[in-house]
Amino acid sequence: TDAQIGVLAALKPWTSAPASFLWSGLADRMSAHKAIMLATFVTSTLTRVGVSLAHSFWVFVLLAVAGEFLAAPVGVMADAAVVAACKRVSLRLL
Repeated sequence: TDAQIGVLAALKPWTSAPASFLWSGLADRMSAHKAIMLATFVTSTLTRVGVSLAHSFWVFVLLAVAGEFLAAPVGVMADAAVVAACKRVSLRLL
């Protein structure tokens, strides 16, 4: 229904924003940025594939929220990795 679509759309930012800070903080604390980025990417992909297998709205919501929670840090961590790599390359060029 329209209301269910609205609920799903509203849950995305409420899930991904805090999750992004949580995962990034955990990666900083553990110094495991690459491992956490890869693990969250793979598990978010699996969770999103699982959404297609959901048989009820609440299972769908649970998997969609889990997918957003797990996917949240991937973009942020990938951007940080690219910036760090660019800094290393520019220092070598100098």
